[in-house]
Amino acid sequence: MRYTTEPNQQDPTVIDTVYLLRAGTSELAFGGFTPSNPARSVPYWREAIVRDRSLVVYPGVEVGMSKAAFLRVIGAPSTPCDTVEVVPSEQNANHYFIFAHDTLTTMLLYSGDE
Repeated sequence: MRYTTEPNQQDPTVIDTVYLLRAGTSELAFGGFTPSNPARSVPYWREAIVRDRSLVVYPGVEVGMSKAAFLRVIGAPSTPCDTVEVVPSEQNANHYFIFAHDTLTTMLLYSGDE
């Protein structure tokens, strides 16, 4: 895992810090303190882009697994689609699982900030 700093690309009135954790070709992003909500001082998870097995962010799911195994893990029926969207019960997140040739290649996981 490598640690780097970059200039804030976000609107500082909305979010003043974004923490990026990168491992292999994968990345986790955490938001920091927001001036409009001073009570929020603990970083919160914003998104993950997982392209390899260097980050485990979804229990029992890893890049390279078959679509059939993935669907069994999440308890979903078979589908011919190459992109599967999973909306967690919190309803403030969207998780996309992208397949090529019936193999999981990328996970795009987005979370609401509250």
